[in-house]
Amino acid sequence: MKKNNLILFAVIALLVIVIAVFLKLNKEDLSHRVNLSEEAEIDLFLEESYLATITYGDIIAFEPQEFIALLKEDGKEASEQTYTGVLLKDLLSSFNIDLNKVESVVVKAVDGYTVVVENQKLIEDDNVYLAYKRNGEFLKTREEGGVGPYQMVISNDPFSQFWCKHVVNIEVREKK
Repeated sequence: MKKNNLILFAVIALLVIVIAVFLKLNKEDLSHRVNLSEEAEIDLFLEESYLATITYGDIIAFEPQEFIALLKEDGKEASEQTYTGVLLKDLLSSFNIDLNKVESVVVKAVDGYTVVVENQKLIEDDNVYLAYKRNGEFLKTREEGGVGPYQMVISNDPFSQFWCKHVVNIEVREKK
């Protein structure tokens, strides 16, 4: 019995240590993501290597595009919304990313929520946008009760299931 208790105690102690390490690492990453959101910036990665920080200035350097998408919120009927933003494929191309080599794009929110967009959706005309306005108003941050400062919107997604609010990180994965 004493041997079993000792093993159990050792396993529990090891799990506590592992959880503490993960919490510390996540806290540092969360702090960085919150700072990106507050500064309206997005970290861009190619594979796992940092490539650049996308700023609001980088985004508005493009001519703003207005587009309509159906927004389906919990418990409500889907409604047409007018968004303003840039095509994600155009933004990525401006950072010299060859879209022909892209397998998928991983978009991450400030809270860690992640959406993977396959290349076929990404390169489709008028489909995947990085929006910064809805119905003419800037998207508010999470702290302000909004979905911004940036939201990835897939205009051909009729139920807005694969959208990503509070975007702070984009990782481009290339074909192998």
